[in-house]
Amino acid sequence: MEIDCKSVVLRKNLIWDMKWNVFLQKWIAMETNQNLEYLELDHRELNVFRHRVLYGIPHEVVDEGVKRVLKIRSDATQEIRGGIDIKRIDGKTATFFEYRTTRIQFLAMSVH
Repeated sequence: MEIDCKSVVLRKNLIWDMKWNVFLQKWIAMETNQNLEYLELDHRELNVFRHRVLYGIPHEVVDEGVKRVLKIRSDATQEIRGGIDIKRIDGKTATFFEYRTTRIQFLAMSVH
């Protein structure tokens, strides 16, 4: 799976967890989508995503006490607590976090 965009928002996606795992491994190795800055998926819980998608991928669970300002949709930013970090071979970090609007919870990835 290759996506060459800066920002990707997927709704009702039917992409299997294994395909996301392969995509992220390729992203870490800089074999795909080096321009990606933001990815958003609907209806995913962070811990479920961690166990189903991030298996075999080095990652760090960030303590909820750690606050960071990360990019969200449309170049806006928001203060995020905790999350899960993965690192690309060039040193860039992607943080996965839960992002909630008034009615819906999303899983997002912000590259910084």
